[in-house]
Amino acid sequence: MRRQVLGDGELPVRRPWYPHLMPDDTEIWTRWLTLYPDVARRVWYDLHVGTPMAAASRLDPQMRAVAAGVSRKRIDVVLLTATEYVVCEIKPEARYTALGQVLVYWRLFREEFRVVEACRPGVICRTLDPDCRMEFRSHGVRVWEVGDG
Repeated sequence: MRRQVLGDGELPVRRPWYPHLMPDDTEIWTRWLTLYPDVARRVWYDLHVGTPMAAASRLDPQMRAVAAGVSRKRIDVVLLTATEYVVCEIKPEARYTALGQVLVYWRLFREEFRVVEACRPGVICRTLDPDCRMEFRSHGVRVWEVGDG
């Protein structure tokens, strides 16, 4: 497994755009920053984790590197709170697919960044699918529902 350095991150400030977030996700994240201004001390965006796709042998080394870079999984945002890291996925509606996604990202983040501090998965969403509420809770996923604003 590839080992990475997390770095210092940045302050959690509102911006007009964030790395790789779609417009709906940007709106949700900005609303979260407005509603919870004191939760995150530092943030990291667009962290690549996981195994890159196997590039075809006929690609030159530069194109293999590009393929490997764009094919890894991407964590939307990691928060550092007063007590823990939270690996977050941002979704308009958090459903069962978001649960699987954030659990995989959470594991890969801890493995690749050698996180020994407290760390948990999280979802920031407009709404949480009511049929999935129990599963998110049972897996220890922190859920922030920000509504429509």
